Amino acid sequence: MKKQLFVFSAVVLANVLIATQVQAETVSNGSISLTDGSGQVTPPLDPTDPTNPNPESPTDPEDPNNNGTGNVGPLSIDYVSNFTFGEHKISGSDMTFYAKNANPYVQVTDTRGTGAGWTVQASISDFTSASKTSTLKGAQLTLKNPEAKSASQATTSEAPNGTSKLDFNTSKQTVVVSKKSAGKGTWLNVYSAESGKTENTNVVLSVPAGSPEANTTYTATINWELLDAPK
Repeated sequence: MKKQLFVFSAVVLANVLIATQVQAETVSNGSISLTDGSGQVTPPLDPTDPTNPNPESPTDPEDPNNNGTGNVGPLSIDYVSNFTFGEHKISGSDMTFYAKNANPYVQVTDTRGTGAGWTVQASISDFTSASKTSTLKGAQLTLKNPEAKSASQATTSEAPNGTSKLDFNTSKQTVVVSKKSAGKGTWLNVYSAESGKTENTNVVLSVPAGSPEANTTYTATINWELLDAPK
């Protein structure tokens, strides 16, 4: 009998990894040139959220005609609030009044790019009548508990420091100081009322008994100065 021989052959398929070699390498660059903010005017920002790109107008309903100072950079005071205390009856004892402004503030922009620091100072005149015949003798305007707010959510700059309690008088008083390398960009020094309150206990006008005359509006002028270095 003739034998048949069956031969089985197996083919093994192997996946071979071949390393890809880098044939060439090079780099590219990105560049930008920045100058200071000379010639720019920074508008008033929202004191409750300075990062809001579309703040309500006016920023202060108690100060509706205040559109900012219009000061030009690179170092500028952009906005200072007018403080409103409303109408009250004369008392036989010393009187304390609170501002109607919910979020009065001072806004400063520093786009010098030097980190030299800055200082805001202020002084106040007497509270006098329109006719200049009557003065609120001994009246005292006080600001308390300022909060520094930046126009940037991602700022790398340290915040300026506001004076915790400021009693205005005819001498220059330091309102807020930005030390060297701090206060860069736009910053607000805000004196906010407590949530839900109709009067702002952080902005106080104290008037001694016997000082005011009836049916008279008294006004004082606050002079604000911005120095280009810490003081």
